[in-house]
Amino acid sequence: MTSDQAPPDMTVTIEPARDWTAQSSNIAGVGYDEATKTLEVRFQNATRYRYGGVPADVAEPLLVSLGDASRPRLTDGTPAAFSPGSYLYTAIKLSHPVQQCLRSWAELDA
Repeated sequence: MTSDQAPPDMTVTIEPARDWTAQSSNIAGVGYDEATKTLEVRFQNATRYRYGGVPADVAEPLLVSLGDASRPRLTDGTPAAFSPGSYLYTAIKLSHPVQQCLRSWAELDA
């Protein structure tokens, strides 16, 4: 296992950084801890998963807002279509270790 494929850090507290609720049928929100390269994804059904060894540049598309200038753009300058669920699958799920969190963000807020 390389350093980029480290298991997710289950001890660090990760605050929600991006709300996808209105734009994704599957992903509700994401958070990222740069120090441990741990990406946490909250799904619409309130389950949470952590992915380990995720570089910041790979996590970034899930963390930026829809109007952010760093989003990919078409040649005419308009933002390119982006599916957070498809991106999660192709860029993260297929190549990074994952572990389900036992408590949802909603349970942590209660």
